[in-house]
Amino acid sequence: MPPDKPDLRFGPGSNSGFTPAGIAAFDDLRPATVVRELIQNALDAARQANVSPAVVRFCLSKHARNAIPGLKSYKRAFKRAVESQQSMMGGKLASQAELVRKRIAAALSKSSVDFLTVFDNGIGLDEERMNALLSDGLSVKGNNGATGTYGNGHATAIPASDLRYVLYGGITADGQRISAGHAVLASHYVDGDEHRREGDGFYVRGFKPDAVALFDYPTNDQVPELINKNIDRIESGCGTVVIIPAFNHFLEKKQALWELISSAASANFFVAIEEGELEIEVEDSRQIGITQFARLDRATLSEVLKTHREKKRSSGLISGLKAFEAHRTFQRGRRQVFRTSKGAIEIHLADNPAGITRVDLCRNGMWITNELPGFYGKFADRVPFHAVLSLKAENGGCLHKFVRQAEGPLHDKLAAKRLDQPQRREFQEAMREIVEQLRQQTSVLKSDALKWAPKFGQVVKVEYAFV
Repeated sequence: MPPDKPDLRFGPGSNSGFTPAGIAAFDDLRPATVVRELIQNALDAARQANVSPAVVRFCLSKHARNAIPGLKSYKRAFKRAVESQQSMMGGKLASQAELVRKRIAAALSKSSVDFLTVFDNGIGLDEERMNALLSDGLSVKGNNGATGTYGNGHATAIPASDLRYVLYGGITADGQRISAGHAVLASHYVDGDEHRREGDGFYVRGFKPDAVALFDYPTNDQVPELINKNIDRIESGCGTVVIIPAFNHFLEKKQALWELISSAASANFFVAIEEGELEIEVEDSRQIGITQFARLDRATLSEVLKTHREKKRSSGLISGLKAFEAHRTFQRGRRQVFRTSKGAIEIHLADNPAGITRVDLCRNGMWITNELPGFYGKFADRVPFHAVLSLKAENGGCLHKFVRQAEGPLHDKLAAKRLDQPQRREFQEAMREIVEQLRQQTSVLKSDALKWAPKFGQVVKVEYAFV
């Protein structure tokens, strides 16, 4: 039997609407969340390939709508999904689902649409890693050195497409090419088929019956032209390309792509960039014959952070001002290594003339949080200071593992409850050891300052960013 041709396929499945829980958490489209997760996955891929620096390119272009692989099947599924959902809802979609429908319909009515394509120079894709990309919660980042969980973060990119459709392509170390796609619509029925089709569609050759293989992927000469042309642009021996068709600019069309990318990347990855481990490139080639290009690296990082520091609006995770201050402390503060019973952590410490005690935690080059369990109220008798903690897999030991597990899927806060009871006790003990070493390295407030410190605005203003 000849192999199936690649197409967008919706298999049998359970009922789901246009706003499934799997992407609901990302549907507010904070640019920083999407950009952060894409860079995080690219950085991890480079570490797995032992490549440094990781170079992540964000390329904005315009292509014919009909160049999107599997578009005919997409349009049929969309039509059926709308009809099926309306039938279930008494003839009318819910308000949020109707907004999704309108955005999809508007994108399908255009002859050409914007594409955001993200390239990396990491380990590339094979069947196992592609399975992780297209699965819910499946991870192949078993090594302790990863910043995130391979594949999970790419779900954040789906709402950045008005079609809710993302394409993937890659080259592995042996030179093989592989491709796939993931569209999120809603469950629906197809004429002549009594089984309901699920809302998730996959651009593949077919479904495999076992739980390990999952899909039969288009490879080599089966890779569609749009993906293949972008794979041609991968400059290293291997790497990955993520293509977002009908890119909606994160619903921030008043801001240039460089502003959105550089703000999020510099704020969340200032450690990795400062240490020369990460570089970001942004290009816009939508105008024929004109390509706008900008670069974020160690040489330009300070100026980019300075540009964004006055922005009142937060990037979604850390504001421009706080990122600027954290980078300055990381760059100029006293560097020490604290050794705990669970692993070592690097500390960059400086006095804070603003009168605010603050501790930022970064892990494997990415900013995580400034709200650390067990830190609240522990420095009320100390001269206000700013510390940036940099935790690395190579010397963080169990502490690194505990922090990674406590972060949760978005890597934006620490919650000890995510650990089992023995791990939680060990994690809390390590945090207490860090607190104690910070107390030893900081100065005690003079008695008159300590007397007035609790009163806001009196002699010394003391604020805390700990929970």
